[in-house]
Amino acid sequence: MISEGQRQYLSACECLVSLLGAILPLVREFFRAKALLCHTECIHGMREIATICSLDLISTLR
Repeated sequence: MISEGQRQYLSACECLVSLLGAILPLVREFFRAKALLCHTECIHGMREIATICSLDLISTLR
């Protein structure tokens, strides 16, 4: 038996997943229309963020 709070959390997750499913193709089309440079900068930025988060996590675990 799941509680009301868990049920609300699950429905929020389902909503978010379906929203992402609807947005991702649009984002993909947007990047295809834009220059490859923009896409590359975005990936580079994400990589930097991921690296910073990883370093924070590692320093926290030490």
